[in-house]
Amino acid sequence: MSSSSGFPPQNEPLAILSALLGGGRYGLKIRLPHALVMTALFRRELSAKEKIRSIVKLTMEHARNLAAFATIYKNLPCDGAICFWLDLMVFVADSLGCPEVGNKI
Repeated sequence: MSSSSGFPPQNEPLAILSALLGGGRYGLKIRLPHALVMTALFRRELSAKEKIRSIVKLTMEHARNLAAFATIYKNLPCDGAICFWLDLMVFVADSLGCPEVGNKI
C-alpha cells in the first residue's frame, strides 16, 4: 500500500481508519445542510416527524457511502496506472453529475 496519506507505512490501518472517519464526517457536513434546505422547500406535505426522519436517513446514507468510498480507495494498492484510471473515472462521473458511480467503484 502506498503511504501518500502522510502516515508511515506501519500505520496504514490508522490511515484507513482516518479515511473512514473523514469520509463519514465530510458526508455528514455536506449532506445535512442540503437535506435540510431541500426538505424544507420541496417536502411540505410531510409532517415534522417525517421531515426529520427523511433528513436523518438521507444524511446517514450519504455519510455511509462517502465513508465506504474513502475506505475502499485507501485500501487499493496504488501502483500508478490503477490510481490514474480510478481517479479519472471518479472525476468524469462527478463532472457528469453522477457521484453514485464513484461510490460504487
